[in-house]
Amino acid sequence: MRFLVGIVACVGLVGCGGSTTSVGPAKAHRPPTILTDPVQPTTFVQAQSAMLALYSSHRALSAFTVENVQYTPATRDKVLSVCRAAGPEKSASARESVRVLACAPLIFFFYSYGRQASVPEAVAVARRLYWYAVTNNREPYQAGPGLTRLLRSWGVT
Repeated sequence: MRFLVGIVACVGLVGCGGSTTSVGPAKAHRPPTILTDPVQPTTFVQAQSAMLALYSSHRALSAFTVENVQYTPATRDKVLSVCRAAGPEKSASARESVRVLACAPLIFFFYSYGRQASVPEAVAVARRLYWYAVTNNREPYQAGPGLTRLLRSWGVT
């Protein structure tokens, strides 16, 4: 129980910008996750290449379903095009929102497949797509904090 309380306290401090340093047996080394790894600049081509390689090496991915959603190569490409370019939205903020909201379910999908099928490459693709969404959606707002909150609410770590 103490361990659980310690984790909750650490998560609360991180959310408030505090320190996660602790003293004593409650301190646990936690490996970086998709949302806590230092964000690295990522291009669309890098994210797309990682996805295509994953689909090529894991044929079961095309049939994987999570939350009643399945991304065949065709549907993946449609959603990915919105994640990159948005749609007919006129304002910069609307385009940014649409791009981020298109990327988020794809990130969740790859993360879920990676965790459920024990495929670390899928988690790496989710991370790369997250990095792309965060580093390429900064105008007029910083998309990172909102995207991170959304993904956490879906269980992505």
